[in-house]
Amino acid sequence: MRESRLPPDRFYWGMIDPSPLRRGRRRSRRRRGERHALGLLFEPLLPVPLDSVQTAFVPVRANAVVACAMDRGLVSQRRGDYLALGPDSIPSFLGADTPVDVGRLNLLTGACEPHRIRRLRRLVVAAVCVASIVVAASIAAGLFRREREASRASVLVRAEINGAYERCLGPALGAQSRHAQLQSELRRLRITRSQPPAREVPEAVGLLERVLLALPRDRSVQVESLLVSQDSIQLEAEAGDLRHAELLIASVGSIPDWTLSPPTVTTRGDSVRVSARLSRSAP
Repeated sequence: MRESRLPPDRFYWGMIDPSPLRRGRRRSRRRRGERHALGLLFEPLLPVPLDSVQTAFVPVRANAVVACAMDRGLVSQRRGDYLALGPDSIPSFLGADTPVDVGRLNLLTGACEPHRIRRLRRLVVAAVCVASIVVAASIAAGLFRREREASRASVLVRAEINGAYERCLGPALGAQSRHAQLQSELRRLRITRSQPPAREVPEAVGLLERVLLALPRDRSVQVESLLVSQDSIQLEAEAGDLRHAELLIASVGSIPDWTLSPPTVTTRGDSVRVSARLSRSAP
């Protein structure tokens, strides 16, 4: 870095007490800033107006700050050639024992900041902004890609579920949902397969014959399903009216050695649906 260090007689100097600044630090920072507040304390020691000089300050003790200043026009002339401008030492009247690091006294700051540093700062800010935009775009792209993959996986899962429904239940029928069809099929399977198989085929055939003979011969009664097992008989039928439904229930209930559970009778339009279950009577 190119640095210009000049003899101390080229600068204005002063030793100021920052105690008033510490007492009103928050107020000064809020209104004008700490640097300007130090300048106000330095102004009574200057032979020229404060606005016409460029200042630099460095604390040396808890109650002492060394102030250095130069004509702002002279400082501006050097901002294009140097990155730092300050004294090479402090004047003797400040005291030889004053522990001052003159390297910290740099007048090329603020309004007199070198063009190269200002451009570099702008480039750094622009690079940070571009990097932030790239990171945000990468995150957004990643989230979008995950959402798209999740949607694709959801479609595949739904297709697999529909395929399983097709394999188990066959093509969809009516407006009933596939889930409802599956529940209905499961109920049917529980009814038909929950009981152990009949001990002998002839016995099951004979039992089925007894049930069929007990049913009324009237065409107003139509049997929809008849499930016969070793210990139970499940009958689903439809009668033309309530009288025929009662006749059907009475006929089924008269089968010897079987007990009729309370049947379910449901009126549906002009017909009556009957669901009856018989259990083998205890010996």
